[in-house]
Formats: sequence, structure tokens, C-alpha cells
Amino acid sequence: FFKADRAFGTPKAWVNIFLARPANTPQIDVLAAQVWQMALQDRLSEELYSAGLAGLGFSIQPDVEGVALQFSGYSDKLVVLIGKVFGMMRSFDGPTQEEFERALDSIQRDQRSFS
Repeated sequence: FFKADRAFGTPKAWVNIFLARPANTPQIDVLAAQVWQMALQDRLSEELYSAGLAGLGFSIQPDVEGVALQFSGYSDKLVVLIGKVFGMMRSFDGPTQEEFERALDSIQRDQRSFS
């Protein structure tokens, strides 16, 4: 998708990637994937803060069927951002104890407010 910026005439782009998990994934694995995703999002947000200041954005969102990755920003640098995110995903060893506890607390609060 391409849309020129009206203010500065710079091209902007959006990239959406969906990573699907098998349909018969056990619920405990879905929960573990959600904790992993939340910890990864925290780590990436911290590491790539300057990318946001430069007009690039990304998000990692859990979905019933997998994980949705969304990237946006200036098209000439978007490939660099996507490469960095996937590189960090490959090297991500999992959440630290603090990240795990924060993600688990968030999931528990969501569950309590849902019921």
C-alpha cells in the first residue's frame, strides 16, 4: 500500500504480516504465546524508541489464530525496521522474570475485567 504524504510529499507505506498457529494449538500454548508476545513488544518498544521518533511504527498484536505484525512509516526506511524487528524476534530468548510477571499481571487483569 502506498500513500504520499500531503505535507512533505514523502511516500508512506503500511505492511501487515500475519503469523498463523495451528488450529489445534492447546490453550496453554496460546497463553504462553501471549506472554511471549507481550514481553517481545515491551522489549522492541524500548529498543526501537528512536524509530518512532523518526516516523516509523510497529505493533505486535495477539490474535485468536496467531500473531499480527503491523509496520508503518516512510517507505524507504520501512524495510530496515522490519529487518530489525525480525532480527530481534529471532534472537529473543523469552521474557525476563520481570517481563513475565508484568505480562502475566496484564493478562490476569484482562481476564478479571472480562468476566
